[in-house]
Amino acid sequence: MMKIILYLAFIYCVLLVMLTVFQRKIMYYPHKLDKDFEFPLYVPQLEEVFITCDDGYTIHGLFTPGSENKPTLLIFHGNAGNITHRDFLLRGFNTLGYSALLIDYHGYGKSEGTPSEKNLYRDGKAALEWLRKEKNRKPEDIVLFGKSLGSGVAIELATQHSFKGLILESAFTSIVSVARSHFPYNCFPVSLMLLDTYDNSTKISEIHSPVFIRHGTEDTIIDKREGEKLFEQANMPKELYLIEGADHNNMHFHNPQSYWTTIAAWLEGLT
Repeated sequence: MMKIILYLAFIYCVLLVMLTVFQRKIMYYPHKLDKDFEFPLYVPQLEEVFITCDDGYTIHGLFTPGSENKPTLLIFHGNAGNITHRDFLLRGFNTLGYSALLIDYHGYGKSEGTPSEKNLYRDGKAALEWLRKEKNRKPEDIVLFGKSLGSGVAIELATQHSFKGLILESAFTSIVSVARSHFPYNCFPVSLMLLDTYDNSTKISEIHSPVFIRHGTEDTIIDKREGEKLFEQANMPKELYLIEGADHNNMHFHNPQSYWTTIAAWLEGLT
């Protein structure tokens, strides 16, 4: 019996070390692109941009123009792939008449460097500065859009400036909370292990921009209760929209018409 206990303890320690050492490999799934990769013309006048962050690394993004009388969307995507997998956002906002900047984080797509919480926050700040310098867009002219992991970037940025609005899709209270939901019975001390925590729950009470939280009711990666809790903690004005039957990665396909009409209505309601 003692041998079995020692063997199980050894296996547990090995798993603990592996999860700690390789946690960023588990959290971030970047898909790189060749520097000479040519993007399809997702929308008319699509602009490919390169932005230098304060650590000297350059990140990549796509900008699509829209009406000068409407706010600009600054889009932060989830933890996997790159901006080629989010072209529907550029198309959708362009159809609604909004300009949008969609960026790839450190280590994603054509962007340099490696992803981490600190570096993703750098990316958000650099993207905002680019919009200010190149497009003359101030925070009050910008709506932040954060999907999943991108909700952490959007919330961090929104604590530093007063934006036109904040859209959070498939958002979470913290990475610790999400990790615990995937490790039953709290079998690993995730709060001690994690290097990147994205503590959205603590930060959202600092935000006073209008907030629109959207979540699929059948989300198997980030439970809808995460979005509901963020909604409870957010300041007014705020709105919660649950997409019945939608999972984490199919919200925009589940009911495309409702997906875009609800966003359009919320954006039009901003003052």
